[in-house]
Amino acid sequence: SDGVHFEYQDAVMHSIEPPNGPVLGGTSVAVRGSNIHAPGARGVFCEFVGHDVVVASFEDESSVRCVTPAVGVSGVVAVTLINNDAVYVTSVAFHFQPHVRVSSIEPVVGQLAGGTVLLVRGSGFLPSPTAVMRIGLLRMASVRVLSTALLEATLPSHTQPALLAVELSLNEQDFSSDEVLFEYQADAHVAELAPSKGPSAGGAFVNITGAGFSHRSALLSYLYARFNLTKVPVVWVSSREVHCVAPEHASGLALVELTLNDQQYTSDGVHFEYQDAVMHSIE
Repeated sequence: SDGVHFEYQDAVMHSIEPPNGPVLGGTSVAVRGSNIHAPGARGVFCEFVGHDVVVASFEDESSVRCVTPAVGVSGVVAVTLINNDAVYVTSVAFHFQPHVRVSSIEPVVGQLAGGTVLLVRGSGFLPSPTAVMRIGLLRMASVRVLSTALLEATLPSHTQPALLAVELSLNEQDFSSDEVLFEYQADAHVAELAPSKGPSAGGAFVNITGAGFSHRSALLSYLYARFNLTKVPVVWVSSREVHCVAPEHASGLALVELTLNDQQYTSDGVHFEYQDAVMHSIE
Protein backbone atom coordinates (compact mmCIF):
# COMPACT_ATOMS: atom_id res chain seq x y z
CA SER A 1 0.00 0.00 0.00
CA ASP A 2 2.80 2.41 -0.95
CA GLY A 3 0.77 4.49 -3.39
CA VAL A 4 3.24 4.39 -6.30
CA HIS A 5 1.61 5.34 -9.59
CA PHE A 6 2.07 4.55 -13.25
CA GLU A 7 0.82 7.27 -15.58
CA TYR A 8 -0.94 6.33 -18.82
CA GLN A 9 -0.86 8.91 -21.60
CA ASP A 10 -2.18 9.00 -25.13
CA ALA A 11 0.87 9.20 -27.39
CA VAL A 12 -0.50 9.82 -30.84
CA MET A 13 1.54 9.52 -34.07
CA HIS A 14 -0.31 11.24 -36.90
CA SER A 15 2.15 11.59 -39.83
CA ILE A 16 5.53 10.78 -41.32
CA GLU A 17 7.49 13.16 -43.57
CA PRO A 18 8.35 12.39 -46.27
CA PRO A 19 5.82 9.56 -46.60
CA ASN A 20 7.82 7.73 -49.27
CA GLY A 21 11.38 6.86 -50.25
CA PRO A 22 13.49 4.34 -52.17
CA VAL A 23 13.91 0.67 -51.27
CA LEU A 24 17.63 1.39 -50.94
CA GLY A 25 16.87 3.16 -47.65
CA GLY A 26 18.68 6.21 -46.35
CA THR A 27 15.66 8.55 -46.27
CA SER A 28 15.63 10.85 -43.26
CA VAL A 29 12.03 10.85 -41.98
CA ALA A 30 10.29 12.74 -39.19
CA VAL A 31 7.57 10.85 -37.31
CA ARG A 32 5.24 13.48 -35.91
CA GLY A 33 2.62 13.27 -33.22
CA SER A 34 1.98 14.38 -29.64
CA ASN A 35 2.88 13.37 -26.04
CA ILE A 36 6.13 11.68 -27.05
CA HIS A 37 8.21 11.26 -23.88
CA ALA A 38 11.87 12.13 -23.85
CA PRO A 39 13.73 8.80 -23.98
CA GLY A 40 15.61 7.43 -21.02
CA ALA A 41 18.77 5.34 -21.03
CA ARG A 42 17.18 2.73 -23.30
CA GLY A 43 16.66 5.24 -26.12
CA VAL A 44 14.06 5.67 -28.83
CA PHE A 45 13.77 3.65 -32.06
CA CYS A 46 11.69 3.45 -35.23
CA GLU A 47 10.43 0.03 -36.24
CA PHE A 48 9.55 -0.53 -39.88
CA VAL A 49 7.30 -3.51 -39.28
CA GLY A 50 8.62 -6.64 -40.95
CA HIS A 51 12.01 -5.02 -41.47
CA ASP A 52 14.75 -3.45 -39.36
CA VAL A 53 14.51 -1.46 -36.16
CA VAL A 54 16.62 1.70 -36.48
CA VAL A 55 17.91 4.19 -33.93
CA ALA A 56 15.93 7.44 -33.76
CA SER A 57 16.66 10.89 -32.37
CA PHE A 58 14.20 12.68 -30.11
CA GLU A 59 13.50 16.23 -31.35
CA ASP A 60 10.67 17.26 -29.06
CA GLU A 61 7.33 15.98 -27.72
CA SER A 62 5.88 16.11 -31.21
CA SER A 63 8.67 14.72 -33.39
CA VAL A 64 11.16 11.87 -33.66
CA ARG A 65 13.59 11.50 -36.58
CA CYS A 66 15.10 8.33 -38.02
CA VAL A 67 16.64 7.00 -41.26
CA THR A 68 14.83 4.31 -43.24
CA PRO A 69 16.50 0.91 -43.63
CA ALA A 70 17.05 -0.86 -46.93
CA VAL A 71 14.28 -3.33 -47.80
CA GLY A 72 14.03 -6.07 -50.39
CA VAL A 73 10.81 -5.10 -52.16
CA SER A 74 8.66 -2.03 -52.61
CA GLY A 75 5.43 -1.61 -50.68
CA VAL A 76 3.70 0.17 -47.80
CA VAL A 77 5.07 -0.63 -44.34
CA ALA A 78 3.63 0.27 -40.92
CA VAL A 79 5.88 2.32 -38.64
CA THR A 80 5.91 2.13 -34.84
CA LEU A 81 7.99 3.89 -32.18
CA ILE A 82 9.81 2.09 -29.40
CA ASN A 83 10.54 4.47 -26.53
CA ASN A 84 12.16 3.19 -23.32
CA ASP A 85 11.13 -0.33 -24.42
CA ALA A 86 7.49 0.77 -24.71
CA VAL A 87 5.94 0.27 -28.14
CA TYR A 88 3.82 3.14 -29.40
CA VAL A 89 1.33 1.64 -31.81
CA THR A 90 0.62 4.10 -34.63
CA SER A 91 -1.43 4.39 -37.80
CA VAL A 92 1.57 5.83 -39.67
CA ALA A 93 2.90 4.03 -42.76
CA PHE A 94 5.88 4.54 -45.07
CA HIS A 95 5.84 3.71 -48.78
CA PHE A 96 9.04 2.07 -49.99
CA GLN A 97 9.28 2.78 -53.73
CA PRO A 98 11.47 1.35 -56.50
CA HIS A 99 14.80 3.09 -56.93
CA VAL A 100 14.52 5.87 -59.51
CA ARG A 101 16.95 5.79 -62.44
CA VAL A 102 17.46 8.25 -65.31
CA SER A 103 18.77 6.52 -68.45
CA SER A 104 18.41 9.17 -71.21
CA ILE A 105 16.97 12.58 -72.08
CA GLU A 106 15.74 14.16 -75.30
CA PRO A 107 16.83 16.67 -76.47
CA VAL A 108 20.25 16.83 -74.82
CA VAL A 109 20.79 20.53 -75.61
CA GLY A 110 18.72 23.68 -75.14
CA GLN A 111 18.66 27.45 -74.88
CA LEU A 112 19.88 29.60 -72.00
CA ALA A 113 16.45 31.25 -71.97
CA GLY A 114 14.92 27.95 -70.88
CA GLY A 115 11.63 26.58 -72.11
CA THR A 116 13.06 23.33 -73.51
CA VAL A 117 10.50 20.54 -73.10
CA LEU A 118 12.59 17.61 -71.89
CA LEU A 119 11.56 13.97 -72.20
CA VAL A 120 13.27 11.87 -69.54
CA ARG A 121 13.47 8.08 -69.85
CA GLY A 122 14.37 5.71 -67.06
CA SER A 123 12.67 3.49 -64.49
CA GLY A 124 10.79 3.74 -61.21
CA PHE A 125 8.83 6.86 -62.20
CA LEU A 126 5.66 6.90 -60.09
CA PRO A 127 2.99 9.62 -59.92
CA SER A 128 3.83 11.61 -56.81
CA PRO A 129 2.79 15.07 -55.59
CA THR A 130 6.36 15.47 -54.29
CA ALA A 131 8.11 14.47 -57.55
CA VAL A 132 10.85 16.95 -58.39
CA MET A 133 13.58 17.09 -61.02
CA ARG A 134 16.96 18.68 -60.51
CA ILE A 135 19.25 20.05 -63.22
CA GLY A 136 22.58 20.91 -61.68
CA LEU A 137 21.60 22.44 -58.34
CA LEU A 138 18.33 23.94 -59.56
CA ARG A 139 15.14 22.10 -58.57
CA MET A 140 12.01 22.03 -60.73
CA ALA A 141 8.64 21.05 -59.29
CA SER A 142 6.85 21.01 -62.67
CA VAL A 143 7.29 17.32 -63.53
CA ARG A 144 4.68 15.34 -65.47
CA VAL A 145 4.98 11.59 -65.00
CA LEU A 146 3.71 9.96 -68.22
CA SER A 147 4.54 6.34 -67.31
CA THR A 148 6.86 4.35 -65.05
CA ALA A 149 9.58 4.86 -67.68
CA LEU A 150 8.83 8.33 -69.11
CA LEU A 151 8.29 11.84 -67.76
CA GLU A 152 8.23 15.36 -69.14
CA ALA A 153 9.52 18.62 -67.72
CA THR A 154 10.03 22.18 -68.95
CA LEU A 155 13.52 23.44 -68.19
CA PRO A 156 14.20 26.79 -66.51
CA SER A 157 16.61 29.44 -67.77
CA HIS A 158 20.31 29.38 -66.98
CA THR A 159 22.86 32.17 -66.80
CA GLN A 160 25.67 30.67 -68.90
CA PRO A 161 26.50 27.68 -71.13
CA ALA A 162 27.06 24.54 -69.06
CA LEU A 163 26.76 20.75 -68.93
CA LEU A 164 24.47 19.83 -66.01
CA ALA A 165 23.27 16.50 -64.65
CA VAL A 166 19.53 15.73 -64.73
CA GLU A 167 18.32 13.80 -61.67
CA LEU A 168 14.89 12.88 -60.27
CA SER A 169 13.39 12.48 -56.81
CA LEU A 170 9.92 11.26 -55.83
CA ASN A 171 10.10 12.69 -52.30
CA GLU A 172 12.10 15.93 -52.72
CA GLN A 173 15.00 14.37 -50.82
CA ASP A 174 16.42 11.21 -52.41
CA PHE A 175 17.67 11.88 -55.94
CA SER A 176 18.90 9.53 -58.63
CA SER A 177 22.64 9.63 -59.28
CA ASP A 178 22.99 8.64 -62.94
CA GLU A 179 24.59 11.89 -64.16
CA VAL A 180 22.82 12.08 -67.51
CA LEU A 181 23.94 15.45 -68.86
CA PHE A 182 22.02 18.31 -70.49
CA GLU A 183 23.87 21.13 -72.25
CA TYR A 184 22.77 24.74 -72.02
CA GLN A 185 24.10 26.34 -75.22
CA ALA A 186 24.82 29.94 -76.11
CA ASP A 187 21.96 31.44 -78.10
CA ALA A 188 22.14 31.26 -81.90
CA HIS A 189 21.27 34.21 -84.13
CA VAL A 190 20.47 34.44 -87.85
CA ALA A 191 21.91 37.63 -89.37
CA GLU A 192 21.77 37.30 -93.16
CA LEU A 193 20.72 35.06 -96.07
CA ALA A 194 22.57 34.92 -99.37
CA PRO A 195 20.81 34.98 -101.68
CA SER A 196 17.78 36.45 -99.95
CA LYS A 197 15.48 35.69 -102.90
CA GLY A 198 14.64 32.60 -104.89
CA PRO A 199 12.00 30.84 -107.01
CA SER A 200 8.76 29.63 -105.42
CA ALA A 201 9.54 26.19 -106.85
CA GLY A 202 12.36 25.98 -104.29
CA GLY A 203 15.84 24.60 -104.87
CA ALA A 204 17.83 27.78 -104.19
CA PHE A 205 21.12 27.16 -102.40
CA VAL A 206 21.03 29.49 -99.38
CA ASN A 207 24.00 30.52 -97.25
CA ILE A 208 22.89 31.45 -93.71
CA THR A 209 25.30 33.54 -91.64
CA GLY A 210 25.01 34.55 -88.03
CA ALA A 211 26.41 33.35 -84.71
CA GLY A 212 26.20 30.46 -82.23
CA PHE A 213 25.69 27.66 -84.79
CA SER A 214 26.62 24.64 -82.65
CA HIS A 215 28.74 21.88 -84.20
CA ARG A 216 27.49 19.45 -81.55
CA SER A 217 23.89 20.16 -82.52
CA ALA A 218 24.82 19.40 -86.12
CA LEU A 219 26.43 16.10 -85.11
CA LEU A 220 23.29 15.21 -83.15
CA SER A 221 21.11 15.98 -86.22
CA TYR A 222 19.33 18.73 -84.30
CA LEU A 223 20.27 21.57 -86.66
CA TYR A 224 17.48 22.73 -89.00
CA ALA A 225 16.33 25.86 -90.78
CA ARG A 226 12.63 26.69 -91.00
CA PHE A 227 11.08 28.66 -93.87
CA ASN A 228 7.81 29.73 -92.25
CA LEU A 229 6.47 26.26 -91.29
CA THR A 230 8.66 24.11 -93.56
CA LYS A 231 11.70 22.58 -91.86
CA VAL A 232 14.81 21.68 -93.89
CA PRO A 233 18.17 20.18 -92.83
CA VAL A 234 21.29 22.33 -92.93
CA VAL A 235 24.98 21.63 -93.51
CA TRP A 236 27.22 23.03 -90.77
CA VAL A 237 30.24 24.98 -92.03
CA SER A 238 31.25 26.94 -88.93
CA SER A 239 29.77 28.56 -85.84
CA ARG A 240 28.89 31.50 -88.12
CA GLU A 241 27.81 29.78 -91.32
CA VAL A 242 25.47 26.99 -92.45
CA HIS A 243 24.03 26.01 -95.85
CA CYS A 244 20.61 24.73 -96.85
CA VAL A 245 18.33 24.38 -99.87
CA ALA A 246 15.20 26.51 -99.84
CA PRO A 247 12.03 24.39 -99.99
CA GLU A 248 9.08 25.01 -102.29
CA HIS A 249 6.85 27.83 -101.08
CA ALA A 250 4.21 30.22 -102.35
CA SER A 251 5.46 33.58 -103.59
CA GLY A 252 5.99 36.17 -100.89
CA LEU A 253 8.13 36.55 -97.77
CA ALA A 254 9.06 33.53 -95.64
CA LEU A 255 10.48 33.96 -92.14
CA VAL A 256 13.73 31.96 -91.79
CA GLU A 257 14.84 30.82 -88.34
CA LEU A 258 17.29 28.21 -87.05
CA THR A 259 17.05 25.58 -84.30
CA LEU A 260 19.88 23.96 -82.34
CA ASN A 261 17.72 21.26 -80.69
CA ASP A 262 14.99 20.51 -83.25
CA GLN A 263 12.53 22.22 -80.92
CA GLN A 264 13.24 25.87 -80.15
CA TYR A 265 13.95 28.36 -82.94
CA THR A 266 15.66 31.72 -83.14
CA SER A 267 13.50 34.82 -83.41
CA ASP A 268 15.62 37.21 -85.49
CA GLY A 269 13.01 38.05 -88.14
CA VAL A 270 15.18 37.44 -91.23
CA HIS A 271 13.14 36.84 -94.42
CA PHE A 272 13.62 34.98 -97.67
CA GLU A 273 11.58 36.29 -100.62
CA TYR A 274 9.94 33.74 -102.90
CA GLN A 275 9.26 34.92 -106.43
CA ASP A 276 7.35 33.44 -109.34
CA ALA A 277 9.88 33.20 -112.17
CA VAL A 278 7.92 32.78 -115.42
CA MET A 279 9.59 31.99 -118.75
CA HIS A 280 7.26 33.09 -121.55
CA SER A 281 9.41 32.95 -124.69
CA ILE A 282 12.71 32.06 -126.32
CA GLU A 283 14.31 33.85 -129.24
